[in-house]
Amino acid sequence: MKKSRDLTCQSFGSLTAIRPTDQTRNGYTIWECRCDCGRPNCLHIVYRPSRLLKNNKYNDCGCEKRRHPLFNDLTGRRFGMLTVLSEAPLTKEGHTVWNCLCDCGNVAQAEGRQLLSGNRISCGCQRRKYEEKDWVGKRFGMLTVLSHDRYEKGQHFWRCLCDCGRETVVRQQHLSSGKARSCGCLAEMNLIDPDNQFKGTSIRHIKGQAGERRPTVKSHSGIRGVYPSKGSKWIAQIQFQGRTYHLGTFDDLEDARAARERAEAEMYDATLLEWKQKLAEKKKE
Repeated sequence: MKKSRDLTCQSFGSLTAIRPTDQTRNGYTIWECRCDCGRPNCLHIVYRPSRLLKNNKYNDCGCEKRRHPLFNDLTGRRFGMLTVLSEAPLTKEGHTVWNCLCDCGNVAQAEGRQLLSGNRISCGCQRRKYEEKDWVGKRFGMLTVLSHDRYEKGQHFWRCLCDCGRETVVRQQHLSSGKARSCGCLAEMNLIDPDNQFKGTSIRHIKGQAGERRPTVKSHSGIRGVYPSKGSKWIAQIQFQGRTYHLGTFDDLEDARAARERAEAEMYDATLLEWKQKLAEKKKE
């Protein structure tokens, strides 16, 4: 961080530096300044980086530009659903702000640059109505959207009903990204989705029935867990709960298939049955 010179009580045009703040911009200390321009809508207290003060980039609160003959007065102009009523105090950064009347009846403030660029066309009601119409009734995992709960800090929140019977309020971003798929009941079981681990093995990996699970693309036997060995023999093995079990070496491919299917029935099928039973019990709670 660059060392800042003490600017206390120094004047820069209409601005007088009062004290340094804890904030910085591009390595330069931001100073709290008092504006003595006395013009309407003056902020009186503004915050400016020391470098721009010393270089005379800022010498007032920003209202000087309003006296310029090329100042863009938006009063009376219409932008989407907004009609500009009057000028409002500047932001801390010196941006022009306008009081606007929305067609829905609400009065809102908007920066002039947002109005002119088309990024602001309503008080926010238009976006909320559109999103509510689009999202109510949609399903996300075990959640069904019931209604729009609130709009806060640029984020939509939705009231949802979980298949387990509980209601919850979820951020829209978490619904669309798949991060939220239940009210939390599945997370309690560590079963947020079938890809997660259950008793040390992947549910997605063991899905299916014994003998019906597909082999990998690189399989030379066409049977999952059966591999060729030297001397025209076949090796059967199975992975379960993080361990690999050797089931034997066989002369005949069908014998290797049978050994693999028996192991799947003992390990995979039994685990799947237990997982389904616990999931059904949890949904009933």
